[in-house]
Amino acid sequence: MKHLLGLIPVILLGVAFWKTRPATQPIRPELAMDVREVGWPSRGVESLPSAQSTEDLPLASQPAPSSDPLVQEAEQRVNENPREALEWAAQLPEKEAVLGDERFRQSIRNMAQALTGMSTAHPGEQNLELQHFLSLWAEVDLSAAQSWATQQPQGDARNEMITRIASIYSETHPAEAACWILDEIPPGPAQEEAVMTVIHHWSLQNRQEVIAWVQQFPPSSLRLRATQELDSIVSSQNSAFYQRLPQ
Repeated sequence: MKHLLGLIPVILLGVAFWKTRPATQPIRPELAMDVREVGWPSRGVESLPSAQSTEDLPLASQPAPSSDPLVQEAEQRVNENPREALEWAAQLPEKEAVLGDERFRQSIRNMAQALTGMSTAHPGEQNLELQHFLSLWAEVDLSAAQSWATQQPQGDARNEMITRIASIYSETHPAEAACWILDEIPPGPAQEEAVMTVIHHWSLQNRQEVIAWVQQFPPSSLRLRATQELDSIVSSQNSAFYQRLPQ
């Protein structure tokens, strides 16, 4: 009995400590670890945030298949051959329904990303394949192609993508394509090359507009090269005009 009475203070002290301790003990930041680094089970542990694109989402997170028969056919076609699916969609009177389908758009983005990887690993022919695909994509769904290209990492590959898409863009909206290039490609040789492409298309549509645009440039290598390009185009066009006159 005396032995039990002697334990009472110890028990009371333990209860007091239990009631006053923090509900959770903070983990020192320097001791925190990602369980994936050591191969521990991750059950019950939230995964760290990552820049995961929709292309990498698990099947359960992917958009549900459409109930529209036309869109269903488009999804089947794009899974078999994205390039041919784009060409097919371009001919459809109802192409907006197909191009607005997220599963279709996702497959096209996947294809572009795959070609980008192949182009990086095997430049040359694979890069031409990527450029041709981007041209087709821009012709069929310009805004989607632009959105994808602008999300790519900065560098020469991205500059080439922007230039190729801008070339298609400038065939119908040269002024907007020119502004897009200046916004997306940093000053330098790549930007100058892209601007020359737009100037060529623009001069075929409205020579005076493109001349006025170039004249707004501040003194720079871009203005000098653009002026030379315009002089060459105007000279060539005038020569072709005089050759068509009766002799």
